[in-house]
Amino acid sequence: MIHFKILIIQLFALILLGCKSANNDDSDDMSLLDINNDGVIDVFYEYQSDNSYYELIDGNFDGQVDQSHYYDNQDQILSSKLDDDFDGVLETTVAYRYSFVSGVLVDRNQDAKVDIIFYYEDSVLVKADKYYEFSRISETPEVGVVRYQFGYPIGDEKRSKTVMSAEEFHQKAMRLYPSIVNRMN
Repeated sequence: MIHFKILIIQLFALILLGCKSANNDDSDDMSLLDINNDGVIDVFYEYQSDNSYYELIDGNFDGQVDQSHYYDNQDQILSSKLDDDFDGVLETTVAYRYSFVSGVLVDRNQDAKVDIIFYYEDSVLVKADKYYEFSRISETPEVGVVRYQFGYPIGDEKRSKTVMSAEEFHQKAMRLYPSIVNRMN
């Protein structure tokens, strides 16, 4: 996924180049970072009253937040929201368990409902379900399923008609990953 590549590049930039604080002095304020030294803040942190916090990142340096990571008060990542296509909408939500990816939910059509569920076991992708409300082939909703082995697809998507509504598919995702329900929107 592209957002992980961007994060790796950012980490290397921090290690190799260092970073400037937002006010361009030598203070130790690490709540605002200008990774590419262009004078625009690229990483900043929003702290909550319980000492949990959000790390907000402009990964492609266009002035918009592309990644929002939520950490508990012990610096353990709980969830992330990502703008994978850089259109200004954080359409992908990542759930973590013990700091490992446990699932990914995607709202690809921006209707505030999950359309794709990626299932993980031990942080390795094993299955994806994709909801098709309507398609060129059928006016009946369908669900496509892809199985994975070692994180790679092991066959073509198998689509089948479903009586499940878009809302029911969304609720299924919310039941699977209740830890991120409050952070989905």
